[in-house]
Amino acid sequence: MEEHDEKTDELERDADRLEEQSEEVRGHVEEVRSDFEGKLGDTQSPGLLDEEAAAPGGLGESEDGEDE
Repeated sequence: MEEHDEKTDELERDADRLEEQSEEVRGHVEEVRSDFEGKLGDTQSPGLLDEEAAAPGGLGESEDGEDE
């Protein structure tokens, strides 16, 4: 029975460690997304334009959503 308890403890520690790492990654993703979205609207950030603004001549779609 003691072997099962040790394995349970080990798995709980692993789960806690993975949860902490997941939260850390989630924080990094949110930080990068926020930074990217801020730069998207900034004309001083070359190459970071909304798809519609970056497409020369537009996206090839009419206002009702059909291709031109």
